[in-house]
Amino acid sequence: MKKILGFVLMLALFFGLAACGGDEVIPTPVETDDTASFVGVAPITITVGDPFDPLTGITATDTVTGDITAGITVTGAYNINTAGTYTITYKVTGSDGNEVTATRVVTVLTAEGCPINQEKVNGICVPIPAETIVIMHGAPYEVDPFHADFSGTEQLERQQLQTEVEERLNVDIEYRAYPANAPWGPDRVTAIIQSSVAGDHLADIYWSVSDWIQSLAKGDAIVPIDQYLATTGQNIHDSFLEIGSFQEQTYGFGADKLTVDVGLYYNADLVTSLGVDNPTDLFLDGLWTWTRFDQWATQVQTALTAQADDMFALGGMFSSYAESMIPLNGGALINATTQRVAFAQNPALETYAFLNALYTKGLFEPTPQYDAGSPLWQAG
Repeated sequence: MKKILGFVLMLALFFGLAACGGDEVIPTPVETDDTASFVGVAPITITVGDPFDPLTGITATDTVTGDITAGITVTGAYNINTAGTYTITYKVTGSDGNEVTATRVVTVLTAEGCPINQEKVNGICVPIPAETIVIMHGAPYEVDPFHADFSGTEQLERQQLQTEVEERLNVDIEYRAYPANAPWGPDRVTAIIQSSVAGDHLADIYWSVSDWIQSLAKGDAIVPIDQYLATTGQNIHDSFLEIGSFQEQTYGFGADKLTVDVGLYYNADLVTSLGVDNPTDLFLDGLWTWTRFDQWATQVQTALTAQADDMFALGGMFSSYAESMIPLNGGALINATTQRVAFAQNPALETYAFLNALYTKGLFEPTPQYDAGSPLWQAG
C-alpha cells in the first residue's frame, strides 16, 4: 500500500511539473476586504538548540488602525531540541472584526546540520536506516490500517497518523500475528515470557488484555513505560492508564474507550464504609486471586448481614462471571480447533465449581439478574 501511494504521488508530482511548461501563467491576486495582514511570515530553518522566538521579525498591520503586532497569537507545537518539521499558525484580528491567519513551516536540523532522520557521513547528509517496530496482535487486519483486509474504522486517518509517526521517529511499524504456540490465555503469556528469557522477544509492543500485565511484569517480559508517558504519551487519559498499572508503575494503556460490558463492579463507597479491602487495590498489588476473591466476598457478606438480612455480597448472572473467569483459568468457551463448545473441559468445570461454592455459602443474591442497566444498580 505504501509503495502504491508513493507511486501515485510521484506521478502526480511528475504531471504537476509537466504542466509548468509552455506559456507562463501569472496568478491573479485575490482581493479581500480584510483590514489586517501579516509581514515576515516565511519558512525558517534552524539547528537543534538554536534560540527561536516565533514572533521575531513578524508584524501585523491594519489599514485603519496601523500596527497591531501586539494582538498576534501563535498556535502549534514545535521543539527546538528535536529535529523535525513543524507548522505554526499566526492569528490576528483586524479593526473590521475579521480574523486573519498565516502558517509558517519551521524546520529544525540535527546538530550536524542535517534534516530529521539523516546523519552526516564524509560531509554529506545521508538517510539513517529506519528501525522496525513490531506490534503483535491476535488479528493484525483489525488494527493495521495498511492491511489489505483492514476491518477497522477511519482507515485513511489511521494511515496518515501512522505515516507521520514513522517519519517523525524514523521507524517502520510492522504488525504481526501471535505465533501458533501463543494462541490465547496462559499459553500466550508463557510464550511471551519464554521469548523474553531467551533474549528473542516476539515483539516490541504487545496488544493484549490487561489481565496479563501482572504475569508479564513479574516475568520481566515487559517494562514500565512511565518515561514515555512523561513525554510523548503525556496526553493519554488517566482512565486508559489505570488498567495498565501494576505496583505503582505503568506497563501499558487502553487502546480504546473503557466499557462496562464485562468485569466485576462494586460500590466503592459501600466497600469503604464496610472497612474491607478495595478489590482494585488488591488487583494492582497482585493479590487478587480466586482464593482472595472468596475471602473478600465472605468478609463483605458478614459485614452486610450485620446491617440487614436482604443484602448480598455478590449479584449478577453466573454466566457473566464464567465468561470472564474461564479464559483466565486457561480455558475457552469455544474450541477453535474442533469448532465445538468447551463447557465440559476442566478449566470450565473448575470455574463452575468455584462459583457454585460461592452461591452455596449464601454470597450471591438468591435470584441473580442482569443488573448493570437497572435504575437500582445505577443508584448504587
